[in-house]
Amino acid sequence: MGVSAQVFSDGTLIQSFSATDINNEFFSSTIATNNGQHLIIDFSATWCTNCWNYHGTKVLEDYNGLYGPNGSAAKDAVVLFYESDATTNSNDLTGVGTNTVGDWVTGTTYRIFNESNPTIVKSSFSGNGSLNYPTVFVVCSDKKMYRLATNIVTPAAVRSFVHTKCGLTPLSSNTVHASSFAYTIYPNPTSANLSISLSLDKPSSINYTLFNSLGQSIISNKIDQQVGEATLTLETSNLPSGMYILNLSVAGEKITEKIIVE
Repeated sequence: MGVSAQVFSDGTLIQSFSATDINNEFFSSTIATNNGQHLIIDFSATWCTNCWNYHGTKVLEDYNGLYGPNGSAAKDAVVLFYESDATTNSNDLTGVGTNTVGDWVTGTTYRIFNESNPTIVKSSFSGNGSLNYPTVFVVCSDKKMYRLATNIVTPAAVRSFVHTKCGLTPLSSNTVHASSFAYTIYPNPTSANLSISLSLDKPSSINYTLFNSLGQSIISNKIDQQVGEATLTLETSNLPSGMYILNLSVAGEKITEKIIVE
């Protein structure tokens, strides 16, 4: 009879953990969170078909490319793959072992761990150190953990989840690529008007709403836009200084960004 997983509830303050990856490089959750980074941890097993299917979506690979150590949009995320079955070995990770469904290493740019006693790390997320596979967590810089559903398979949707739970956002003018469009929000922070620059792969309905810290809608609009480049301007120069939340929906894909007005 298997051991049922006793996952801690969302918002639980995790116990700090450390681990050594397959390249013999040390990782400390404390160092990462103290640096203001959030963690995304995929607990999987090399023999797990559902884990392989989730890995195959490349959502964590793409998210790492946007927000990992060399991120094109920001560098505030650490993405980890934690092989959670103590019986697996390096051959299983590379797809040539007897306890695997594929090569987990080739093409993966984020860090991979396959420690001999994975229960030590898993116990930071589960009361009995047992997890179902795959189980994915977001750990915010305040060390609170949240389960990320494995049916969230676009970087934009993951980022929206992170924003909701962690309040993180790249306060910059960098371009971010979603599944069917790219967008740039600038300047952020702003003391003038705010611009949203879009590059659309297909004709799209665009909705945007700016909320103040009380959750009140300040600016809202809906337009239809053809393929190509478009720039939307929000008149924010007359708004009180503070934090605002911008909800942007393009062709049904939703983005949430924190905006600072100075």
